[in-house]
Order: sequence, then structure tokens, then C-alpha cells
Amino acid sequence: MLITLPVGWRTIEVYPPLGDEYWRPEYAPLWAEMDILASIAQGNLRDTGFKALDPRVETRKRYAALLAEFEALLEGLEEPVHQFLKLHPELLNQTVERYWSKFPFGDRVSDFVFREPPGEYELVEIEAPIRELFRKDGQQRQELTHAIHQTEDWIQYIADNKKKVEEDGLVGISTSARTLVVIGRSASLTDANRRKLVTLQERQPRLRIFTYDDVLVRACANLERLLGPMGFTGHNIEVYFFSPGGTSGLP
Repeated sequence: MLITLPVGWRTIEVYPPLGDEYWRPEYAPLWAEMDILASIAQGNLRDTGFKALDPRVETRKRYAALLAEFEALLEGLEEPVHQFLKLHPELLNQTVERYWSKFPFGDRVSDFVFREPPGEYELVEIEAPIRELFRKDGQQRQELTHAIHQTEDWIQYIADNKKKVEEDGLVGISTSARTLVVIGRSASLTDANRRKLVTLQERQPRLRIFTYDDVLVRACANLERLLGPMGFTGHNIEVYFFSPGGTSGLP
């Protein structure tokens, strides 16, 4: 007997391929349930086998969603981005051992301070993603200048108050700690702008200047190095990556 069920399937088997003499309508619900459970068990067994070969699939999915969430915030203001990075500092610094948010240096406050093993520090100033780094005539915008000056003020404060800074928690911090400014989007930069950024950083070798797209690309590249490609997404899709060298550890 053929019937149509409102379940989105074209066909469903409700009794086994036996002769008519074995057909009992009262057994149909049980047979259908057994068929469905058998199909689910088979699928679970297959997925278990795949995950044994690629144990990083769930972690990769979680970080792919995290990067997508971060990217969605880059159309807006600074504070939501700051709060997100406060929860996920590894997007800014992949080797962070400990970090502080809104750490005071006198009357100035850093957005983040990262400590990396074996005890090196990085001071971070973030500006809004909507900020631009350069004017149309190629001159540096005040927002970028201000951000760089902020990091210089922190370094000067550390040099003048090293003992106090260490007592406040930054034990062993150098008076020439690394600094990072994160501001704007890469789409706003011309080739000439990029060259100017290189020149700025060459003049201050302990300073790095990233756009938020730079942060996103670097975080994605680091995660892919550890977990495998993360660019495959879709509804009801599972993608597995197999290492030719085996599955005993990360590549």
C-alpha cells in the first residue's frame, strides 16, 4: 500500500521485504521504527569512524563559527569587538599565557596586555573597525597617530614606574615591551598606504600595526595550521581531513 506522509521524504519502507502472508498492519509502526533506528545507528557508526581519523572536526567547526562571529562584528563600533576579544584573546595573540583587559598605565589605559612564555609582554591598543588609517591624500589620520602615541605613553610610563607596574602584576616586564595597534579594515588601504605602514613599523621595530582583517587572516591561518582547512561550511555538511602521517597528533 502506498501512502503519502507530510515528512519531506519521497518514500519510506514500513515493512520488511517479506511475502504477503507475513504482513501484519499492527507491526508496521515497529518495523518502521526499527528501520529508522538502524539507519541512524549506521550513520553514527560511519561518523564515529570518520571522527577517529579526524578527531579535530568538532574543534574546527567551533572555531569556524567563532571566526564568522568575529567577522560579523567588524562592521560596527569598538566596544563590542573589545568584549568579544576579551572572551577570545587567542584571536589577537596565539601564544598568550595570561592577559589583562583595561590595564592602567598612570592616567592611560591599555585595551589588552598579553604575557607570552617565557615572560615577554605585548601591549595592545584597539580602535574601532570603522576607523580609517589614512586620508584620501595619503596622510596618516589622527586616529592612527593617537593610537601609536598611546602605546608610546605606556612604554614611557613603564620606564618611569617599572617597580609599580611590576607590583601591579606585570612581573618582569621590559621597558621596551612589544606594542600592537589594531585599527580599521584592509579594504580602505591602498598599496601606498601599506608601504607607509611598513615604514612606520621599521622606524619602531617593537610596534606592529594590524587592520582587523589582518587579525582575522592571521588567526584563521594559525588555526588551519593546527586543525586543517576551515573554509567548508554548509547546512547538514560534515567535512573531514585526513593526515597522511597518521592521527596521533596535530600536524
